[in-house]
Amino acid sequence: MTQKPPNFQSLLLPPLHPLLKIFQTGLEKLENSINELVPNDDERKPLVDGSNENQGSDHGCFEGWLNYRNELCFYGSQIAGSFFEGREQCGLLNANFTSVHSLREFKFITDNFDLKEYWIGLVYGSPNFEDGTEVDQEVFWQIADRVPWAHPSTLKGYICKAVAEADAGVIGTD
Repeated sequence: MTQKPPNFQSLLLPPLHPLLKIFQTGLEKLENSINELVPNDDERKPLVDGSNENQGSDHGCFEGWLNYRNELCFYGSQIAGSFFEGREQCGLLNANFTSVHSLREFKFITDNFDLKEYWIGLVYGSPNFEDGTEVDQEVFWQIADRVPWAHPSTLKGYICKAVAEADAGVIGTD
């Protein structure tokens, strides 16, 4: 008669089933708490009222760029690249990755671009946008769940932003 060798693994590891049950219960409670905090799409209020003034105007912007309130110009490239490639391409256009400093500006951007398909200059965990401007916490918490996060190597288009210049559509970043 052969004898079975001792099961040393059972001596070293506690049974996993009770631990998994505790983890699963905690995870369900967390999900329920999050679902209570995040409104459904039907319950969300519009970000801002009003229309996108000067949306079609080219005042101060190069051809193909969208004018925002005769102050800023936005360009969306559908050429897919990583976050870092998008940042570099915006620099080649004498512009910066898009930063967002008001709900009205965010509405203009989302009315014109599907953010699932484009990079903007929001860096996970950073207090600043890629252009160096500070993230306004009040605005951030109102838009955070509407900006899809992705790994920097994910291939997407990119949205560039520049200051509109009154003289013949020349764009500067100062």
